[in-house]
Amino acid sequence: MSPLRFILFLSLLGTGLKAPAQDYLVTNRTDTLRGEIKLLTFGQMDQVQISIDKKKKVYKPMQVKSIFLDGEFYRPLTYDNSIRFMKVLKAGYLSYYAFRLPNQTIYDGRYLVKMDGQGVETPNLGFKKVITNFLEDCPEVTAKVKADELKRSDIEKIIDEYNACIEKKTEISHHANIAQQTGDVKLDAIKKLQAKVEAQEELNGKKDITDLLADISDKITRQQTIPNYQLEALKGLLKDNEPTKEELEKVIALLSGN
Repeated sequence: MSPLRFILFLSLLGTGLKAPAQDYLVTNRTDTLRGEIKLLTFGQMDQVQISIDKKKKVYKPMQVKSIFLDGEFYRPLTYDNSIRFMKVLKAGYLSYYAFRLPNQTIYDGRYLVKMDGQGVETPNLGFKKVITNFLEDCPEVTAKVKADELKRSDIEKIIDEYNACIEKKTEISHHANIAQQTGDVKLDAIKKLQAKVEAQEELNGKKDITDLLADISDKITRQQTIPNYQLEALKGLLKDNEPTKEELEKVIALLSGN
């Protein structure tokens, strides 16, 4: 045998000796158990059997977080007053699963589940009505379904567009919350500065200062930019005013660059 053929032979032999990825399950205690796995159906509740070193143990779905079997992931989900191990087809805020219909062995049922636990079977009949009701929190997606731009055959695209919609909404909400929290901090600082100003009966330009602070507070509430000239005016009006020095510095620091 030539050296080249010998190398090819060893390469093929090595490929043939590679062991397949071992199946495993993850328990609710986050323990990972590797072994031979079988999915079992008993009435209204699926179970999973795992064999490790010839010792068999059966787990109920409430004890299992996920299963990896034959290159596929499965999760326990509630469906039609039962708990079934469903195959993950697409994961996200809105996930897509395959499941076995009653008295069947193949996974030809389809199920949509939101991260908050809401789920619906994807029907052949009445698909448009069911999906638009289920995904009503993203009108831009349901509008395409109603207009037949997206149909049942486009289910994965529907899922992608819905998840993108939710991600965008979540990001906007997150930024709004941050803006609200930041605004509260700024308003609190201005309130403390205003109290120091009000406490000084003979402060020069007191009325101008309080009017200026009131206008700045209104702009913060409306999430508007504070003009730099207003900050400069505030610093000028309270220049060398020792009682307000600390509060003024904090307000300027919070509002500079907005």
